[in-house]
Amino acid sequence: ERFEAARNNSMDHEVPGSDSVRALDESARQLALLNDIARIATQDIELRPMLQRIVDELHRAYGWEFVSCVSVNHVENRFVCEALHSDVPTEVEVGYSRALGSGIVGEVASSGHTIDLDDVRGQDNFIDTLHGTRSELCVPVCHQGVVLAVLNVESRRPAAFHGQRALLETVAEQIAGMIAIAKLHRELGRRAELFQIASELSRAALEVDSFEHTLERIAVFIRDRFALELCGIFVAGEDGSLTQRARAGETDLSGFLGKRWT
Repeated sequence: ERFEAARNNSMDHEVPGSDSVRALDESARQLALLNDIARIATQDIELRPMLQRIVDELHRAYGWEFVSCVSVNHVENRFVCEALHSDVPTEVEVGYSRALGSGIVGEVASSGHTIDLDDVRGQDNFIDTLHGTRSELCVPVCHQGVVLAVLNVESRRPAAFHGQRALLETVAEQIAGMIAIAKLHRELGRRAELFQIASELSRAALEVDSFEHTLERIAVFIRDRFALELCGIFVAGEDGSLTQRARAGETDLSGFLGKRWT
């Protein structure tokens, strides 16, 4: 809605000439970008590949020097870089993480409000990961009132994103639902995997005829399922001592025998 209002307002005040042509060209470019981002959602539902395509598309459309998207983890009180495009050296990489509230990105992730800086000099909470950043536009990606992610663009030129706030906020609104769906898909996949493991483990346990053999099958299953070097099953006695009842792997666990739980 903000994007449409801004576009309609600019068109209502157009006058014939080069300014009008430029405004129409910009509107066409913005609409093409939004269409391309909408199409990305149908190509990959995995979070990082999807966000990387969006970041690459923003760079392709506008040539911005630095574009990133971070996810926000409110439980751990941190944000993590999920996708990145940078034409200049930067400290940031996929997996880069900081506490919420730290830097402009952390502040937006914490507050849920856009920060638009034509000149970053004098900003107390600014962290220069490009070593020469002059302007930054940072927008929250919110779904049902919760900040899921943050879109961040930076440049070594001042006022590089002047007038682009409405566009980036529209992009953020567009991808909020996409991110929510990707996270739900990932969680459903994780739960399905856990149910599968539980089912396979139960089947393996039921195929043997004694408690000792059941523990051995469980140890072997866990070792193989998670590609472990060793899996041991110990039973605690009433006095807290441990007795090895099953083992899968060659590593010697005798040093743990007789130890009490701590």
